[in-house]
Amino acid sequence: MSKTNSLQIVLVLYKCALKDSLSYCTLKENISCVKQDYEIIVYNNSPEVKVEEPEGVFVVNAEENKMLVGAYNFALKRACEKGRSWLLLLDQDTRLSPDFFNKLSCEIDQNKNYAAIIPMVRKDSFFISPYKYNPRLGLSWCLSPVYAGVTVDCLAAINTGATLNVRTMVEMGGFNEDFPLDGLDHWYFYQFYKRKESVCVLDEFLEHNISLLDYRNSVTPLRYESFLSKGLEFAKMQGCLASLLWRLKTLLRAFKYLFQKEEKRRYVVVLLKYVFC
Repeated sequence: MSKTNSLQIVLVLYKCALKDSLSYCTLKENISCVKQDYEIIVYNNSPEVKVEEPEGVFVVNAEENKMLVGAYNFALKRACEKGRSWLLLLDQDTRLSPDFFNKLSCEIDQNKNYAAIIPMVRKDSFFISPYKYNPRLGLSWCLSPVYAGVTVDCLAAINTGATLNVRTMVEMGGFNEDFPLDGLDHWYFYQFYKRKESVCVLDEFLEHNISLLDYRNSVTPLRYESFLSKGLEFAKMQGCLASLLWRLKTLLRAFKYLFQKEEKRRYVVVLLKYVFC
């Protein structure tokens, strides 16, 4: 089969067995909907969890946690070596649907010069992604949900479910190692905006269990500090006003958390650290 417009898929695991990954289970259920040639990479970032190689899947058991940027750059390099045109990013906690793959395949077949093809993402009724915003103000204020269609706006969209143009990512020098985990998605969508690239938003929602919303079980103070650190770094990249507004929003969040349950109050000190650092 020709590899024209073919698809490289990378699913990143962290402290998760393959059988427990919602993304992997629903990927295998629905992969027949992909009309293009494809290869699946499972990139395991947990040395303590050995992942065996299922039939038809290329498994990488990393010797250390290379985070998202290591997994994505590995997959981008392999896509180039195999002559594939698109790179689909998946985390371990997304429910993939047959309609998603059908619509994605249809867009790929049309051979449009998009920088990315992305779904809308939600958790239950909560809209997660994508949003558009004014980059001069940064990600802290005036975000508006983006629904199906093609846009050249500056977007805030999450990694999982995003299908990126391999050529565009290569021209950008690959995924930025300054954002190994948090902020990586913000970085490449901001680069698309600066390059005046188009992004196609599919008329399809994916369900995603976003860990940063789970203050009780998933987000440790150290993990939250990483999120804040890269948020401030990205705001500084967008300018003085964006950085100032980011600090203001963080200060307001700290005051809000003071009056909430313990699982949020414990982050107040961390928030204030990044307001005044």
